[in-house]
Amino acid sequence: MKNIHSFRTSHKAACLSELNNQISSAKHVCEPFSDSDILNLQDAFLTNGIHYIKTDNIFAGRALITLFLNSLNCHNNVATLSLSSEPLQNGITDLYAELILGGHLNQNLSHELEDFFLEKFYYDFMWIEATEKLLDSFWTEEFFKKITDFKLDQLIPILIVSYKK
Repeated sequence: MKNIHSFRTSHKAACLSELNNQISSAKHVCEPFSDSDILNLQDAFLTNGIHYIKTDNIFAGRALITLFLNSLNCHNNVATLSLSSEPLQNGITDLYAELILGGHLNQNLSHELEDFFLEKFYYDFMWIEATEKLLDSFWTEEFFKKITDFKLDQLIPILIVSYKK
């Protein structure tokens, strides 16, 4: 389980490159969980910072996240950034829908994302489904840059979930 406290870099390509490196080296987690897996996952859900895991698919990733969120029962405002058409569990905010509906992914991307994080981001846990489609989106670099600019990675646990190919 990797944990970095920020992507401090002035060059956006380096930021995305570091993100891709962390995603590719993420530990694959699947049931049955070992004692070490459970402790590492608890740490990822309870410790501020960016944490990386890999699961078999979106369904396995969401099942794992639901299991730990329900068992720990300590996060009140949970959000996910996903481009999947699969519906989310009740009580989970779909950040992509919020960004689209609020017009935050328009041409003035940097300003719009800044407005979103300053005015509308009030979550205490977030997970990001790091699919190829999301990573190839024109706004992904700026989104991750804003996470570190506003030090969200130091304020809340952020779980980046990738999938086996």
